[in-house]
Amino acid sequence: MRHGLFGLVTSTVMISALTIGPPSGRWDRLSIVSAYVCLILYAWALVIGPIRVLRNRPPQLNVYLRRDIGIWAAISGLLHLLIGTDVSMNPVYLGKFVTGPDGFASAEIRSGLFSWGSITGFVAGLIFLLLLALSNDYVLRWLGPKWWKRLQRSSYTAFFLFVLHGYAFQALELRAWPLVGTLVAVTVAVLWLQIRGARATRDARAIAKPHLRPGPR
Repeated sequence: MRHGLFGLVTSTVMISALTIGPPSGRWDRLSIVSAYVCLILYAWALVIGPIRVLRNRPPQLNVYLRRDIGIWAAISGLLHLLIGTDVSMNPVYLGKFVTGPDGFASAEIRSGLFSWGSITGFVAGLIFLLLLALSNDYVLRWLGPKWWKRLQRSSYTAFFLFVLHGYAFQALELRAWPLVGTLVAVTVAVLWLQIRGARATRDARAIAKPHLRPGPR
């Protein structure tokens, strides 16, 4: 049921990006929209755990809602990787944003942003594939909770790389402030909730841990 709902909403947003607006810019729009769909869904998945802890609910190894949201975040991110690569890896894009005479900085800086933005995007995409492979009960039973959780924590690395990728290309393409502001706001919100959740978990463990008192001598 949830996959059907997420699939319907995601597909509707993607199709709208293709059809609303001039046909000449549809792939660029789809690249941007798929990136922000991935960002919102990914952030949502990452804050479910901290919010549970802050509500004094016990941590849970595999939350199905978080898993389902993560699946569609990864699908959207991989779609962005495919479309974005097609949009950016061509002479027209490179001449306009990377090597051309016009830009917010020197061609060397823009070339560096393009290189690091591309590398972080591709590495994040590889981690997305790993996370998709982990998103089922069979793999959880096969790996065991300990190793499954260790691999699943790569989701934090993927989010960090995805955000760096986003900042690099936002700067390179001089995107509008609403897009940049959304990226900044989502990043700050995720970091803030993760820090608060980690502190709450640490405090709860400290309270639950028995205090050892020295016995009489």
